[in-house]
Amino acid sequence: MNAPCQFRLSASRLMLTQLWCSVLLSIVIVASVHAAFVLDDFDVSQDVFCNGFDCPNFESSVPLGQFNMTRYLAARSPRFDYSRLDANVSLPSTLSAEIRDPLPNTGFGGFSIAYYFDEKTHTLDITENGMNSAVFLDFSSFDGSNVPSFVRFLVRDESDRSSYAAFLTLPQTSGPYTEVFQFGDILPPSTQAPPVDLTRLMMIDVLFYFGDNPVGSYWNGTLDRIRVGSVVPEPHLGALLSLALFWIYRTGRLGTRG
Repeated sequence: MNAPCQFRLSASRLMLTQLWCSVLLSIVIVASVHAAFVLDDFDVSQDVFCNGFDCPNFESSVPLGQFNMTRYLAARSPRFDYSRLDANVSLPSTLSAEIRDPLPNTGFGGFSIAYYFDEKTHTLDITENGMNSAVFLDFSSFDGSNVPSFVRFLVRDESDRSSYAAFLTLPQTSGPYTEVFQFGDILPPSTQAPPVDLTRLMMIDVLFYFGDNPVGSYWNGTLDRIRVGSVVPEPHLGALLSLALFWIYRTGRLGTRG
């Protein structure tokens, strides 16, 4: 006599179950991958700093071969006693940022990372013929007793319209973290303004702005790369696993012998 509720799967059903689980795993992996090109991986060295109002080297520019562009770094910190922004100096192939010790009753403070494209020889189609939909800032880490008031992503096309921007905020502390600026969130300066032409950009500017900060506060971060790609909706892992388990349960019931 057979044992009650004996569970068996035929070889064909077992093969189908394994295949189905493999397909689900592939969907999860593929959906998490964003096709992208890297705008800057910070392997060209550059260093700017500012000690309060003493700013002998608070901005600089270096040519980058890719896209025939120039990278411009600025550490504008009359609001802080010290700020520094460097690429490939403190850490290889990384942009390192540090700001600390706010000063009372002072003005603007923050960092700027900008890219200028040669209008005569090359403007940037950031959409790659409509395939891309976002810019990604890949941080390896950041922390601090305070955070930037906002991070602004600003673009200018060849018509010199420069007030098209998107704004986001960062958490206070993080390990690996990606900030995403979606093209659909880039706002014009007014409702009457024509849309910016993302296929012919002349300038991209990422600004970390610090407003009011408590005495003794600080912030530092490391940015691994700035890349461009598409935002791919990721299937909910729980739903996919539930579907896989239901399939196994279903085929198991069909394979049961009483």
